[in-house]
Amino acid sequence: MIYLTLRHQGELVNYPHVERLYGLEKRQVRQRRRNKLARVERHPLYRLIAANKARSMNFVFDRVATGRALKCLTIVDDATHKVVDVAINRSMSGRQLTRVLDRICAERGHPGVIRADQQGVTIRHIEPGKLNQKCLHRIVSRATKR
Repeated sequence: MIYLTLRHQGELVNYPHVERLYGLEKRQVRQRRRNKLARVERHPLYRLIAANKARSMNFVFDRVATGRALKCLTIVDDATHKVVDVAINRSMSGRQLTRVLDRICAERGHPGVIRADQQGVTIRHIEPGKLNQKCLHRIVSRATKR
């Protein structure tokens, strides 16, 4: 600030000289502290060439003129950036979500990756054909919530 003030007054000074004089006078400029972001494991975004290999999905909310909410599930192909599907409903359960995803997989095949930005959600995979693992996971998660 002193450097800028001197320059506006017409003085020919350089910035390092002003800083050195400021330090000799034992003046201190408060350093701004940067807000540190939480460290989260990030995955790099790869440029995909083939379609239907990776999809992104997200929920978008809107309201109609009467004030009732609409929930829209948007699914986009990451390689072509085309919308694969938009499922619109007043509410959407997990079963409805899996029906939509199953229908898309039947039409276009299974993707290698599905990206979602849901915070605090961990996707855990079970072994194919082992539905008892899914049931056990539900029982354990209900017991831990209580």
